[in-house]
Amino acid sequence: MPLDDFQICHFEGTVKKISEEEFESFGLSKGAINDAAQSLLPDDFDPEENIDVLPVVFNLAKVNEFNKNGDGIDAKTAIAAVKRFINKPINIEHKKDKIVGHMINASFSDREFDFKNNDIESYADKKEPFYLNAAGLIYKSVYPELAEAIIESSDKDGESYQSIATSWELAFRDFEIAVGSNVLEDSTIASSDKKESLKQYVKGLGGNGEDEEGNLINRLIVGQTYPLGAALTRNPAAAVRGIYTKE
Repeated sequence: MPLDDFQICHFEGTVKKISEEEFESFGLSKGAINDAAQSLLPDDFDPEENIDVLPVVFNLAKVNEFNKNGDGIDAKTAIAAVKRFINKPINIEHKKDKIVGHMINASFSDREFDFKNNDIESYADKKEPFYLNAAGLIYKSVYPELAEAIIESSDKDGESYQSIATSWELAFRDFEIAVGSNVLEDSTIASSDKKESLKQYVKGLGGNGEDEEGNLINRLIVGQTYPLGAALTRNPAAAVRGIYTKE
């Protein structure tokens, strides 16, 4: 079926790499974050045998929570989509011809810096927000300056600190209208009749995210979705941060 039949939305988040001084403040040891990163990478992947790529892990989005663009997904939709991020491209600013890497795994976590390949079905009944994470490979030998920029963006004393973000692109047809909160659990799903009158306030449909009474109006994506890939961008929207390398 043609992609033109679907709407497209972006989920975005800040990119940074944990600095040496930050491990303790995050309640993590350096060994712990390296172990977690390794667990999301395939067991048979050896960075030293693949020096032409830069392996990275990162938070892509939060499930059960709406981002700054007013879009969100629930646990059911996320579970159906998460493993289909595997082998999807990583590009620059959602430009299809600027592919600089690809994703090799994706999973969920309760904690921001847990990059383990957790059991996705165990998240089926979760109502509170949780993280959607991914592992990928950046083509370092083809784009050495980009690989260096990703590493430099973790330097808190540098001008480019936290300047890179990740964003994933999702194609979909169906959505509901969530009213009242940026957290799904605290929102009310509008009835079919009210949905038609509230659509005009959805940011992705040209609105400003609030109705005339000041109630938050968000778009909950439901049904069949098609992950199209991820992008490196400088315009973060979601409440996530971090890209971590094995360098």
